[in-house]
Amino acid sequence: MKSSVELVAGRVIDKPAICCKSKRIAGNATVCHTAPKVQVNQLLKLSMAVLLLTSACRPTQPPFQSVPLKPVTIGCGAETLGGLVFLADAQGHFRQAGLPATVRSFPSGKLALEALLRGEVAVAACASTPVAFAAMSVPDLRVLAVVGSSDSEMKIVARRDRDILRPVDLRGRKIATQKASSLHVFLHLFLLKEGLTESDVQLDFRAPDELANDLIAGKSDAAALREPQLSQVKAALGSNAVVFAERGLYVKYYLLVTRAAFLEQEPATVAAILRAVLAAEKAARANPAAAQTALAGKLQVTTAIAALLWPDMDLRVSLPQALVLCLEDEARWAARSGFVTNRPPPNFLTMMHVATLEQLVPDEVTIIR
Repeated sequence: MKSSVELVAGRVIDKPAICCKSKRIAGNATVCHTAPKVQVNQLLKLSMAVLLLTSACRPTQPPFQSVPLKPVTIGCGAETLGGLVFLADAQGHFRQAGLPATVRSFPSGKLALEALLRGEVAVAACASTPVAFAAMSVPDLRVLAVVGSSDSEMKIVARRDRDILRPVDLRGRKIATQKASSLHVFLHLFLLKEGLTESDVQLDFRAPDELANDLIAGKSDAAALREPQLSQVKAALGSNAVVFAERGLYVKYYLLVTRAAFLEQEPATVAAILRAVLAAEKAARANPAAAQTALAGKLQVTTAIAALLWPDMDLRVSLPQALVLCLEDEARWAARSGFVTNRPPPNFLTMMHVATLEQLVPDEVTIIR
């Protein structure tokens, strides 16, 4: 990882020249020319005087001093894949990066993105799906990095007392999900895999913080859920909960997103945010137990649940080519589903801000440009 100095300002360090004695070789003889000792002393004194004079006259480059960064608010969905943002806050990595940051938690990443669009936060951490949707009408969104991904985070939970024992039993049932979210995409793909479509079920679009409570109360027959709501439902329903999982069906990417104006005006702040989440990643790998405890506190789940979820999360800062393909797929799904009309999909490559992360961890940037 390159230093922060390299990110903010280039610096040239002058090294003293190495002086070598010169000799003149004639035939097989080496002829050395020497001066009297007094003359040598006088020459040395003169040289020192010239050196001091030129050093005094030459403008010197002051030592690097970081410019104090302005306070910044980062919105993050209360989700496991936003873990590096929460860990950077809980473990002081934002402060160590010189950034006075406030992390504001939202029930979902989609709501954090909406806060960004309203100007309530400067940076949002959210899944790729709401970004793909928003990019249709907000072309100045910029993706700074992926901070987490998982191919098994989301699941369908049904009530056994509604005679739902197999995926096919979902036909005709009321299934709750958050509209135009990664949960919605997962539900769509899960139904297709099981030979069903959205028209074969009753979709019940709910706010993210209502999904778990409505299923527990019996207002819905099933729901598409992720942590920490998943653990809440399983604990409340016990053996009455039937969980359908499908590892690898859908990879969810969790992104750091901002707007072009903020990126242009506050590049040092963006660099500090990325350094902080990279430090959180390094700390999490070095001490997973401490990271799980800190994350459990932020998500209000037990440390045991955080430890159970840990292997299924890839909390790594990157910008993979697969993200661009994922955004393109989600944008096409949005158009086919009628959520977005008369708007062509944007060029998601133009939304990728690769420069800063590429300076920090070049091997983690694989986007083809």
